Amino acid sequence: MNARHATNRRRGFIPAVMVLLLMGLVLWGCENKDKGPEIVYSKSDPAEFEFQKGSDRPPTAKTLYSMARILQAQDKRPQQEFVLKRIIERHPDFLPAYCDLAELYLYQRQSHKAIAVLESGLQQSPDAAILINDLGVVYLSREEYPKALEQFRKAAGLPGADVRYRANMAVALGMMGRYDEALALYEQVLRPSEAHYNLAVLAEARNDQERARREYAVAEQLRKGD
Repeated sequence: MNARHATNRRRGFIPAVMVLLLMGLVLWGCENKDKGPEIVYSKSDPAEFEFQKGSDRPPTAKTLYSMARILQAQDKRPQQEFVLKRIIERHPDFLPAYCDLAELYLYQRQSHKAIAVLESGLQQSPDAAILINDLGVVYLSREEYPKALEQFRKAAGLPGADVRYRANMAVALGMMGRYDEALALYEQVLRPSEAHYNLAVLAEARNDQERARREYAVAEQLRKGD
């Protein structure tokens, strides 16, 4: 199934921005250097957690976060929420916990809680680009596109920011109908065929079928020349 048909099929069930997240058009989460040292997840993490409990040694943020990811994989969302809240309480400077808890609330359609979590994290780290970016994604989910664009611009303007934040700016602009500006940003980070394809997806999400058809056609023509 191509992305165009997937968008049409899903639109009746979840907001357009959620489709864009699932398709990878929107960057979310602590997937860059803002999250600090790489965290390795393994089956030994639960044993480590039990060892630390038995030795009266408080679990580290890394161990608790590994447990939260395991709970997520097991679809144990209430337990995952509990562990992430515990991390934030005990290790307020551990940014991935804010990202994951906000993501959990976003997929539960509790955007007000996601905003509160991210704003809490920004009180700890005001210049954390990843939290600012994720706040923009939450505003996208609420169809508050100007607010989303403001956050994406702020994140993209910080030193060392992920260049893909500009792609999120393009999403906000595209969802506002500002197609030319969106395309210009996409062309900074994508091949021309991909830039036009993404713009087509945004136009289709806005139910602008005429513009979507044009952009899909341009993308296909450019793809043949890639």
